[in-house]
Amino acid sequence: IEAGDTENAHEELGDILFSLVNVARYQKISAEEALRHTINKFMKRFRYIEEQYGFDSNKIKEATLEELDTHWEASKKKRLSS
Repeated sequence: IEAGDTENAHEELGDILFSLVNVARYQKISAEEALRHTINKFMKRFRYIEEQYGFDSNKIKEATLEELDTHWEASKKKRLSS
């Protein structure tokens, strides 16, 4: 990545993902279901952030990373994870 070799980075990332899927398979975990669960968790948490800004995308864009992180952590405490 540092060398700017995106083709090799692409291949290496594919290898990492393939390895993770094999770890899941070995543990008898559906990699697809695990990913879907995580995507849903992310969407719920992000929706919480949107709610905090009244669904105003301009306000979200103007927010600092620290502000967004504070809301993200609050969403986790509210158990918006499943």
